[in-house]
Amino acid sequence: MSDERELPPEHGIVSGRMSGASFVDASFESLYKIYAPVVIGWLVVRVESNMVEDLVQEVWTTSRRSCNRAGSNCWSKPVFL
Repeated sequence: MSDERELPPEHGIVSGRMSGASFVDASFESLYKIYAPVVIGWLVVRVESNMVEDLVQEVWTTSRRSCNRAGSNCWSKPVFL
């Protein structure tokens, strides 16, 4: 039996950003592709359908602003995820 655990999908993205191998915009785009469907699914059952798109945008805008304020610490401790 192997002790290796499968790493979460964001591991490579965050690791790449922390090492400088990827740019912030590309990293956020990758995270968006992974997590936007999760955020949408969560919102669809909690708010009116006409609000979902705006709220999804607000989630990512807020995350990006928080990351910009945190600077390099954003990628070492991505608490906004």
